[in-house]
Order: sequence, then structure tokens, then C-alpha cells
Amino acid sequence: MATAGRALHPLAQDPTGEPTGPLRVSGWAGDAATAAFARLEFLDDELEAAASRARLAASD
Repeated sequence: MATAGRALHPLAQDPTGEPTGPLRVSGWAGDAATAAFARLEFLDDELEAAASRARLAASD
């Protein structure tokens, strides 16, 4: 594995997890919660995309 691949190896595991899980089961509700969940979902998607790109770069 290339040096970059070794440096990025921890990304082979899911670095994003499920960031909204604990909040969703907490009972947090209302307009603020709805807006925050939407933003968190967007950011989670962005993190997943970045992790995917990092894994792809590491495999080259």
C-alpha cells in the first residue's frame, strides 16, 4: 500500500457513523430539530462523499 494509502487506512472503516441517531431517539422535536436534522443529514452525506473520495485516492 502506498504511503498515502497507509495514512488513510483508518478511513476504510466508516468514519461518519450515524451522527443523528442519538438525537433522533432523544425525543428532540420542533422546528429547530427539523431544521437541524435536515442540516445534519446534508453534512452526513458530504462526509460520506469525502470518505469515499479518500478511499478511492488511497487505492490508487
